[in-house]
Order: sequence, then C-alpha cells, then structure tokens
Amino acid sequence: MTPEPGTRVNQLTNLGQGLAVGCLALGVTAITRTKMTIEFAFGHAWRPWLYSRRFPQVRADRRNDIYFEIIGRSERRQGATIAAWDLHGEVGVEPYLKGAWTLDDAQDLMPTYTGVPWSGWLDLAERFVGDLGDDQVVRG
Repeated sequence: MTPEPGTRVNQLTNLGQGLAVGCLALGVTAITRTKMTIEFAFGHAWRPWLYSRRFPQVRADRRNDIYFEIIGRSERRQGATIAAWDLHGEVGVEPYLKGAWTLDDAQDLMPTYTGVPWSGWLDLAERFVGDLGDDQVVRG
C-alpha cells in the first residue's frame, strides 16, 4: 500500500530525505551553499519529475522550498528520520544519514516511507545534481 502524502511537514521531510539519500548514492558529499543556484537546480529537476504530484504542498517555483524549508530544517526534524542535510557543513551543504542507518538501509526504506520507488529518488537526485553542475558538487 502506498502511503498518503501527509501534511506539508511530512512532504518536506520525505522530500529532503529522499533527495539526500539519492545524492549520497551518487557519491555526492556536498553541494554549493549558494541559495539561488540550489533553488534553480531544484526547480529545474522538480518540474519533469514523475513523482512531484505526490508532494502537492511543495513549492518549486518563485517561492521555492528547497533551501530553507527542505534543506535548512531537515536537521531539526523529529521522529524516525533516515537522512538530513547540514546547511553549515565544512565543505558546503552536506547530505548525511542519521543514526546508525546505512546507505543500503536508506535505499530500502525510502519507498516504504514515501510511496516513491527508489528509482524515483535516484532520478530526482540525478536531475538535481546534473542541474547543479560538476563545479557546484563535491564527490567523495
């Protein structure tokens, strides 16, 4: 059974986690800190993404949620969260796994948490990272 999209906070949390896990799976350890660059890349990746309709309360246009609402608040989200973003990372904005989760665990759990298959999260991360460009991404 596919979970319902839930509240706005649930949608923002799940989107932040899915994108973080997807980026980690691509070997991304940090992205640029530049807000406008992140917002532009996210908006461009979001529009054609097949699963964006599962998150009807997420904004990816002029009022873009990615920087402050999704990335910026991800570290403070409570509950059973798998992944988050460190807005003040040493190298840039850094995705990371919370607690003792492994990348394999996270990939297995994201579809259950969000109703989006792992291939969907990987697709969004590939689009996002591709739109950022190699000069705005650190791979480790």
